[in-house]
Amino acid sequence: MLKLTVFGAFAALSIAAPALAGDAEINYPKGSLGYAELVAGDAAGAIRSIKADTNVAHDDPAQMLNLGLAYERSGDFDSAERLYSSVLTRTRPTQLVLSNGAVVSSHDLAATGLNRVQGQMAAR
Repeated sequence: MLKLTVFGAFAALSIAAPALAGDAEINYPKGSLGYAELVAGDAAGAIRSIKADTNVAHDDPAQMLNLGLAYERSGDFDSAERLYSSVLTRTRPTQLVLSNGAVVSSHDLAATGLNRVQGQMAAR
């Protein structure tokens, strides 16, 4: 199943693909993924936007991944680790379209985020 969303924050970290915030949340209510805040470097704003959103189920992999990334960027590695692990263990793999057009499994993105966070935690 292909879920049409642009998961630009991970793309920006791993692939450095430019995207416009207005084009970033395909098939999601604007702001529900915290994309604009993440692109702007406002991790706290992304956390507030995502947690305040009531239009998307909070077990949605794209939303969980962006929230995990926001926590990671804010230095809350424990929360990021929990979210990435939850995507791997509690959601079905979902195909996400990144801002550069690449299609990636939500589980692959979660595994990448989890490895990155665990590396940061081990370096403390």
